[in-house]
Amino acid sequence: HGGTQRPPVSRTKMTNITYNRNGYRRHNRPGPANPIKVFSFIAVLLWPVVYFFITSNDAGVRVASVRHDNSGARTKLAFVLHHDASNNNNNNFIIQTVQSILDTTKNDEFGETMVILPVLDGAKQGDENSHVIKGLAQQLREMGDHDDVIIQPLINPDEPIGVVRTRLMATEYLSTMAKEMNIDPADICLVLVRDDVVLQSHWTEPVLEALHLYSPTMANSDALHASRLSNIASFAVQFPDSDHLGMNVEYNLALDPQWKQQGDKTKLVLSAGLAGAASAMRLRTFLDLVIQDQMLYSAAAADLNMALNVWLCGDGIDVLSDAHALLLRPQSSSNNDTTNTNNGVTDFEAGRISGTWMTDGPYSAMLFHARSSSSSTSSSSTRALYMQSVMEDVMERRRYQDDADRCRSFDHFIDHINTSPDWANIAMQLEEMEENERTDEHVKPQKNVRAIKRYTDATDENGNLGFIYNEKWLRNEPSISDKMRCPQTTHKRMLTEKVQLAEPSPKAPKIFCVVYTIEKAHFKIPGITSTWGPKCDGFLVASTKTVTEPGIHTVNIIHDGPEEYNNIWQKVRSIWRYVYENYFDEYDYFHIGGDDLFLIPENLKYYLESDEITSITDKQPLFMGRRFAEQGNTKRIFNSGGSGYTMNKLAMELLATQMYERDDRLCAPKAHTFAEDVMVASCFRVNKIFPYDTRDEFGSERYMPFMPGHHLTYQAPKKKIQVKI
Repeated sequence: HGGTQRPPVSRTKMTNITYNRNGYRRHNRPGPANPIKVFSFIAVLLWPVVYFFITSNDAGVRVASVRHDNSGARTKLAFVLHHDASNNNNNNFIIQTVQSILDTTKNDEFGETMVILPVLDGAKQGDENSHVIKGLAQQLREMGDHDDVIIQPLINPDEPIGVVRTRLMATEYLSTMAKEMNIDPADICLVLVRDDVVLQSHWTEPVLEALHLYSPTMANSDALHASRLSNIASFAVQFPDSDHLGMNVEYNLALDPQWKQQGDKTKLVLSAGLAGAASAMRLRTFLDLVIQDQMLYSAAAADLNMALNVWLCGDGIDVLSDAHALLLRPQSSSNNDTTNTNNGVTDFEAGRISGTWMTDGPYSAMLFHARSSSSSTSSSSTRALYMQSVMEDVMERRRYQDDADRCRSFDHFIDHINTSPDWANIAMQLEEMEENERTDEHVKPQKNVRAIKRYTDATDENGNLGFIYNEKWLRNEPSISDKMRCPQTTHKRMLTEKVQLAEPSPKAPKIFCVVYTIEKAHFKIPGITSTWGPKCDGFLVASTKTVTEPGIHTVNIIHDGPEEYNNIWQKVRSIWRYVYENYFDEYDYFHIGGDDLFLIPENLKYYLESDEITSITDKQPLFMGRRFAEQGNTKRIFNSGGSGYTMNKLAMELLATQMYERDDRLCAPKAHTFAEDVMVASCFRVNKIFPYDTRDEFGSERYMPFMPGHHLTYQAPKKKIQVKI
C-alpha cells in the first residue's frame, strides 16, 4: 500500500520511468555508451576514404555557415536515405524522394539548417556505373543549393555494405557535425527514409509532437524538452492505387512484416514494427540503440532489429496517420536468402536476429520451421540447419547477449506487442510437447471438471460479451523491483529498514492477484505490472474498460448498478465470482486490492507456506488481512481494503457461492456501497467465518493499510490524566 508512492522491496536501483503523451508508462532503460564507439576502429579506417568523396569546398562553407545559427532550443531536421547505387534503374526514385522532403518542409519555419544525407551504397570505383553515380551525387547536391538546406551525398566506393552500416556511417557524420556545432543529439530529429517514397505534406507537426520535440507552433518547448522519450514515430504507408493506409505492422512466423491497412483516419496506433516508408526519432535515440548488428544488410532486417530495440529496451513505435508516405513501387517480402533491400529478412539475417533476441523459448525453432517450410529451392532441413548454425555462432560469440540481457525478453514482444495468434498457439503447443518430454512416463491424473453456474460476464475491447481474460500474460514480464531508486523518505526507510524480503521455496503456493481500477487511473497500472505484479502466479486488473496495451491489460467485468465509488461493492462482488468461475482450480490463494496497492508476493508466499498456515489451510476457510473494528464495534471485525485481503480456496469458494447462490439476502446481493471490505466480512460473518489474526510472533502486523512512512513514525497517543481540583 502507499497511495501513489512506489516503495522498493530491496536496496538496489530502478530504471527510469516516464509517461508518454498517451498516458502509457514506458521504461527508459539507460542504453550503453554510444554504439558507434563500438565501431570506432572501423570508422577511423573508413572515414578518410568516405570523406574524400563527400567533401568539397562548397560543402565546407555550408557546414561552417550553420555553426553560428545555433540559438535557442529549436529542433534540427536530418534525413538519411539508403540507396542501392549498384542499380541505376532506381536513381529516379531517390530524386523524387529528396524532392518530396524539400517540398514538405519548405513552409515550416524552423529557422535552422536542414541536412539530407543520401547514402549511395556500392558505387564501385572504376565501374561503368561510377560516372552515373557521380552525376547523381552532383544532381542531389544541387537540389540543396539553399542557405538553409544541406544535401550531402555519402558515397561508399566499394561493395555494398547494407542498411545498418550505411545508417551508422550517416549518423556518425551527423554526430560529428552536432558536436562541432554544440548541439545536443536529443534536439536533432533524425528521419530514416526509403529511397522510393514520396513524403506527403503536413507531416512535420505530428512527428515532432510524437517525439516531444520543438516545433514552431508549440508554445512551451521547455516542457517538451523535459520529457525525453526513446520512441520512434513511423510514417504510415500509402500504397499505390489504394486509399488505405498501412499502419499497424505485425510480423508473421517467418518475420515478414504484415501491414494492417486502415481506411479510417486513426491518428496514432502502436505498432509492433516500423511501417517502413519513413521513421523519425531523436538522433540520441538512434545512437543509444542497444544492439546495432552491422551484419544485417536488408532494410527489412534493419527495421526489425530497430523495432526490437525500442520495444524491448525503449519506448516503442507509434505509427502516425497524419504523417504518411506514398510508395513509388509495391512493397514485397520474401523468404529467399537474397540481399535485395526491398525483400524481406534473409535466412542469414533471421539466424542472426534469433541468436540476438530469441535465445530463450521456442521462438527460434518456430521461425526456422516457418521459413524453411516455404522453400522451393532447397530442402527444408538444410535451410533450418543453416539458420540454426548462424544463430549458434552469434550465441557462442556472445556478441550481443550481455546487452540484450538488459532488456525485456522476446516473450514480452510476442505476448504484448506482436500479438499474432499463430505465435501464441504454436508456442503453446511446443511448450506442451517439451513439458511432456520432460515428465516421466507416468500418466498424470485428470483434474475433476466442476460444473459451475455462470453469473458473470466480461467484454472484450470491442464491447463483445464472453471475454475470458488471460491471467498469465504478466508471468514472463521482468520485474524491476530490484532496480528501484526512490527518494530518501520515511516510506523508503520503512521498506528498507523494517521490511525484509523473504525467499519462498519453489513449492510455494500459487497466488492469484486482483487489482481493481477505473479507466482514467490506468496510468497507475504500469507501476504495478513492472514491479510486484509479475511475481504473482495469476494476475488480473478489473476496470471500466477492457484494454490490451503494453503494461496495461484490463478487463471490464459486468456488474449491477453504475460504475461509481459508492458502488464498489457490486464491482468487487462480480470480480470474485468471475475469478471463481474462470480461474479457481489453478490457484491456492487469492488476494485483492486497489490500484494504490504495493504487494510483496515473496513475503506473502513465505507466510502462506509457514507451518502456521499450512497446518490449517485445508481444514478451514482463511480470511486474512489487517483487522479493523467497524466503527469501534469489536463484534463486527473486518479486514481493511487498504492493504487488501487474502483468502484460501475454501474461503474463496464460500464467498463466491454465498454472494450469488444464497436464497436470503444476508450477503447483500443488491446493496450499493463503497465499503466492499465491510460487506465481504459481513458475508463471511453470517457463515461463521471471521478474519484471521495475521500478526507475527512479536505482535507486528503483516498487512499495512496506510502509507509505509505512517507505519514507521506512528506513535500511540499518551493516556491523558485528568486532575480534578
